[in-house]
Amino acid sequence: MEAEFDDYDKHNKWQHIYQKIRYQSSDDNLTNKESRKSENKPFNRYKDVTPYDWSRIILRRSDNNYINASLIKVDSAQRQYILTQ
Repeated sequence: MEAEFDDYDKHNKWQHIYQKIRYQSSDDNLTNKESRKSENKPFNRYKDVTPYDWSRIILRRSDNNYINASLIKVDSAQRQYILTQ
């Protein structure tokens, strides 16, 4: 993986990859309505990096159940991971 990252750095590929991710994330089926609510915006570190509604972590012991985090399931490892900013 380090060699791949080094290649991206050497050939200035990061901008292209970032644009590709932004394009893919504009799919109408991938909503992020909760992260865009005014009461939740202060919990987002970046304005353009928010969790999808289908993958977000919902807090159970809080007045506000929002946190900018996503649940990622890795079937091959039989594990789940929480990704946060």
